[in-house]
Amino acid sequence: MNVLTEILNQLSKEDARSVLYYLSRYLKQAKFFSEYTKDIFEEHGKTIPAQSIRNETLRCVLAIEELEGAKMNNFSEKTFYKWAGAIDKLDNKLDPKISRQAKFKAQAFLKTIEQHKY
Repeated sequence: MNVLTEILNQLSKEDARSVLYYLSRYLKQAKFFSEYTKDIFEEHGKTIPAQSIRNETLRCVLAIEELEGAKMNNFSEKTFYKWAGAIDKLDNKLDPKISRQAKFKAQAFLKTIEQHKY
């Protein structure tokens, strides 16, 4: 996972989140590449990501495959879930935890707004 962190730390939070999104899609669809020829970067009704996002996603794929000594389409179920969990954890770390004080202030603000409804 350190190799992914190193790659993602070089990117903006938005780009890192995009890379993780497409990396997750790649991991989930890898077993079906031979029968499913759609580009993982193309989604119906969405814009195609920048070339830099594609490049960094593929860089992450290659790094994971090198660490595992196998292509993603040959990952065992255990290895698949290991990396799916790692991607999820990295994505969750992109957003800082909300402090208790900030949470309390937000709740107080929402109560104030509710009291002033017409």
